[in-house]
Amino acid sequence: MAYNKLEFDATIQPMGQKYALKEDLGRTIKIVLTKPDFQFATQSEAETESNWQDAIDQEEVFPMPFVYENEDVSGEAVYQDFAGGDSLKVRDGNQAEKLKLHLSVADMRKLQSYKNKSWRMFIIDENGNILGTSPDSTVFKGFELTTFEVEKMNVTIGDVKRMVPIYYKFREINEWLKFGIALRPLDLSSDAFDPRDFDGLTDVELTINSQTSSKIIVNAEAYLKGVALPGFDEVTDWVLLDSSGDAQTITTVTDNSDGTYDLEGTGLVTGTLDLAEPEDLSQDGYKSTGAVDVTIS
Repeated sequence: MAYNKLEFDATIQPMGQKYALKEDLGRTIKIVLTKPDFQFATQSEAETESNWQDAIDQEEVFPMPFVYENEDVSGEAVYQDFAGGDSLKVRDGNQAEKLKLHLSVADMRKLQSYKNKSWRMFIIDENGNILGTSPDSTVFKGFELTTFEVEKMNVTIGDVKRMVPIYYKFREINEWLKFGIALRPLDLSSDAFDPRDFDGLTDVELTINSQTSSKIIVNAEAYLKGVALPGFDEVTDWVLLDSSGDAQTITTVTDNSDGTYDLEGTGLVTGTLDLAEPEDLSQDGYKSTGAVDVTIS
């Protein structure tokens, strides 16, 4: 071995490019935050759209709103130079972005609950790729974050949208450099899907309009947004309990197409009414803000 030179590493892998399709990676337009222990067991699971929706419904992953502006704020690697021209890297660069989201005030308030939790994060780019990491070439999970900070809504004039900046930073750049994965669900030969359409759960607030022993009329609307929500027209969409917590039977549900529902039964009594869990609803993407009291005299 030559003096002060590293021996050639026999584990180096050749990179023939004859048939290697290069991913068309674009700017970040959505991020999907996940619980720290969440992962897909295989690539096949990650390339099945229903598995993503199940994870959303079970609140294992949290898609964020569309990104309108993004800025790369990554740090460069730091090198120490020596006489003779040699250099030694003493610190890897980090990977970080500042993203701007156009949010309602209601969602801006909710966003505060996301600050600096123990997150992992998938990146969805403008071309529909999902970027993540796989330390063993089998599982697929998001990048670990050290920072997820929500900043104040910007001040604007005229017709410029007010937006909320968020800042994130990877814990370990090598999760991307050494173990990065780019899934392309738009290019699947069967059951292709567009991850740019991923959306988080919408909160649903319930209000009782009237209540008798044979029919309860309830209104469902998007919480803090006042939008009537039709479509919860299955008996299994609703959970009606008596004052002891035992289930009451709803025999029919009539969707009045204006956000109100007629829930009919026999011998209904005082208790509580709620929507079923998100994964049990007849339409994806909704979650109740909580049960409401039903008082039947």
